[in-house]
Amino acid sequence: MDMTDLLHRFLRALRMGDFLLYVGTLQEMLPYFTASGHNNYAKSAHVYIQDMMEVELEQLNPDMFCQLNSGLFVIRRSDRLWAGLPSDLVIEQVLMRSLKTNGGLTRGWGMEETRRLRWLLVMSACAEMSEVMQEMTGKHFLTEGAWLE
Repeated sequence: MDMTDLLHRFLRALRMGDFLLYVGTLQEMLPYFTASGHNNYAKSAHVYIQDMMEVELEQLNPDMFCQLNSGLFVIRRSDRLWAGLPSDLVIEQVLMRSLKTNGGLTRGWGMEETRRLRWLLVMSACAEMSEVMQEMTGKHFLTEGAWLE
């Protein structure tokens, strides 16, 4: 039950953007990383925790500490309280999804260098066209998959 409670507190810290709870629960996870043989996680988390300790960070960079403590260490795609997501998860959900769906690099186009370059150049144009169409129609796409008029 202790491990389940620890995981629950860790997810709560991430989803709600509670930086101090996040660092504290990450520190409590260190023995579990080591015991399960995840030595790279243990080493990286240990260095990260040392850099993010409240006293050191607050003294060395008070502006950064204020930003992190206000919840800006997670990405929010909506204004909901439980909507904070770690950056690696957002990259997987948003950017990698565009690679894997129809018209993406892994669906029919192939992975040659020229096709990867063409796909990357086209994506910014597609995003700009999407914005223009949303403005022109007066409808804006929300992150939950609904349209706002």
